[in-house]
Amino acid sequence: MSTWRPIHPPPFWKRWLPPFLHGPLKLAFQLSLVGLIIFSAIAFFYFTLAMRFDMDEVAKLPAGTTFYDRKGVEITAPGGSGRKLVTRKEIPDFLVKSLRAREDARFFEHSGIDIRGLLRATVRNIKDRNFTQGASTLSMQLARNSFKMKQKSIHRKLLEIALTLRLEARYSKDEILTHYLNRIYFGAGADGIEQAARTYFGKSTSELSDGECALIVGIIRGPHIFSPFRDLDAALEQRKQTLNRLVAMGVIDKARRDKLAAEPVKLVSEDQRETQTSYALQAVRRELDRVLEGDEIQLGGLHVHTTLDAGWQNRLEEELTRAVEDLEHEKGWPHSTVVGHVAGTEPTYIQYAAVTTETKTGATLALIGGRNYSHSRFDRTRS
Repeated sequence: MSTWRPIHPPPFWKRWLPPFLHGPLKLAFQLSLVGLIIFSAIAFFYFTLAMRFDMDEVAKLPAGTTFYDRKGVEITAPGGSGRKLVTRKEIPDFLVKSLRAREDARFFEHSGIDIRGLLRATVRNIKDRNFTQGASTLSMQLARNSFKMKQKSIHRKLLEIALTLRLEARYSKDEILTHYLNRIYFGAGADGIEQAARTYFGKSTSELSDGECALIVGIIRGPHIFSPFRDLDAALEQRKQTLNRLVAMGVIDKARRDKLAAEPVKLVSEDQRETQTSYALQAVRRELDRVLEGDEIQLGGLHVHTTLDAGWQNRLEEELTRAVEDLEHEKGWPHSTVVGHVAGTEPTYIQYAAVTTETKTGATLALIGGRNYSHSRFDRTRS
């Protein structure tokens, strides 16, 4: 006795496609489903991980390193100035345009992730078998800078993407730009755009000229090598590149570019520079460099307790300065003086150096490597 079974017609896709494609298509569908599940699991993991980070930190002033002497007294460098947050209204529009042209031309068009740039960088990373190409947008750079993610790896990049999407959902584009400029390092010990403007040009952010805006933006990609204090020609080349990109974006024309490129750079003189360090602090910094990364020292919020004694340091500087000034006032002895020093040249006036140590422990209580740190950064106690 036979059992009757209804005959179900084959699915539409089987009737439409040739039989030899049925197997591959089914396999492709199954693999796509597995891929979607894996992608969803990875996305859920990283967005859950990103939720542990406090987005309020982005809007705060990054904590710098504070040095203390052996008695707990905070040590500051002569002329060192504190950092200051600026608002969007204080930032010149040309500075924003220059920043976009140099770092992220599609900033106002994407949602924090530049897919085209990311795919291009991924292909390059796979080809080169490393992770040097990041395709980082301004939002991604801000996320990385705010949460100290320096290691180059797939894990860091995925976490950075998740944090960037949270960042874009939390802040407006103008707020992201402002927070970015307040946190980025501009070289010469300047953290944030306000300190950079005062360090390099002796003025506030709102007073920067268009040429100064282009130059200061050019420093970002290499704060040390492109600092105009260290290499003015390199800084001018970066300004030129920034102006060329502004032309390519249609922000300015070639005539305007040429005029800004010819604008003379008026940096603050050596005597007027706001120094964020001294010979003694540089000696401490050398010790830190042995165990920590540069960014951890610069923006790690560290509290470093030293063997230095602020009282001894000040007294030693005063006594040596008085003694050398007395020598300079002796008649019949031709020599150059601190007052007659020409900025940008090697000092030829009388120098001095001294180190005071504690006999019992060998601890350094005071250190002076020269007469004026802004004139000469050579530490004569090491010669």
